[in-house]
Amino acid sequence: MDNDNYNVMNDFKFTVFLQIKTNANLKYSLESILNQTLPFEKNIQIIILNQSNDKNTDKTILEYYNRYPSNILLYSDTTSPIYDLYKKTSNLSKENIVFLLIQTIT
Repeated sequence: MDNDNYNVMNDFKFTVFLQIKTNANLKYSLESILNQTLPFEKNIQIIILNQSNDKNTDKTILEYYNRYPSNILLYSDTTSPIYDLYKKTSNLSKENIVFLLIQTIT
């Protein structure tokens, strides 16, 4: 489930880094990104850092990835903070706006 080449696509206006630690609110988070007034497929890229060991989380992520393979990049790493992935990929993106969504466990 990993894209080891850190291939951030340059054609998007917005990049959302989404750190996932649990399946809670995952669908809500993804749907809220998809349902922006800006057309998703042309404008928004999601980079998912999956830090969950839950098979339901993997299933949900793959469901969305299969629907939008051009817009979603997947990385699995249970130890690195999201800013490590951001540092590895941010230099590849051009003038787009970046959002970091970090899921907290309560």
